[in-house]
Amino acid sequence: MKAFELLRPTTTQAAVRVLAEGGLLKAGGVDVLDRLKERVDEPEQVVSLVDLGDDHAAIVRDGDRIRIGAGATLSRIAASEVVPSSVREAAEQAASGQIRNLATLGGNLCQHTRCGYYRLRSFPCLKRGDDTCPVQADGAVQETAGIFGNRPCACAHPSSVAPSIGTCDATVHVVGAEGGRTVPFAALWAVPEKGRASDTVLAATDVITHVELAARDAAAGWRIAHEEIRQKAAFDLSLIHISEPTRPFTLSRM
Repeated sequence: MKAFELLRPTTTQAAVRVLAEGGLLKAGGVDVLDRLKERVDEPEQVVSLVDLGDDHAAIVRDGDRIRIGAGATLSRIAASEVVPSSVREAAEQAASGQIRNLATLGGNLCQHTRCGYYRLRSFPCLKRGDDTCPVQADGAVQETAGIFGNRPCACAHPSSVAPSIGTCDATVHVVGAEGGRTVPFAALWAVPEKGRASDTVLAATDVITHVELAARDAAAGWRIAHEEIRQKAAFDLSLIHISEPTRPFTLSRM
């Protein structure tokens, strides 16, 4: 790991200003520290969001909408009574208990692909700027690769909560160099391209403040099926993750 300076701003705006100088954003650090150790990233400064305060991690329900702070850990989301059950279940099944206590919602959504070719500098990788995606080659390791739309890059995003949040009419709230804005959840994801490491449309200076989603739970007549398949039951990334909502309906007497 290359030595770096750790900065701990106390406001989102201060974090954005430091990121504009070339710092690397760190939330819980689960993904970022892996990339630093593997020298996928070698920044001069790392900008930690640990001091942004309780509001950055708050989970609040207001009518039929739920606000989850980007700093909320997966453990907090899994234990929350106001979060839709499918999102709670997805958070509870992610990784191990120790990682869930550190990993945040914002970090889980913005983490980079877990593709081994991207993570190891000894291999070429389209996302790191090389000409081809080695996963496409015959005989390559493809167990975590995307099945559909896997050209020119076959990487799959590893977020454990994104599929379930995507069924809840979610909106991502972001603060960046140009101020605050909202991004529809479906529009958060970027098509892989040469030299672009991130899987989202967010700029390097953008900070997610919170995610707002609809309270799609049983009390509102919603059912959301959630299923994951892993090679092993615990502490493993899912190979297939499906969340499917059933819209509410009413029965009338004939």
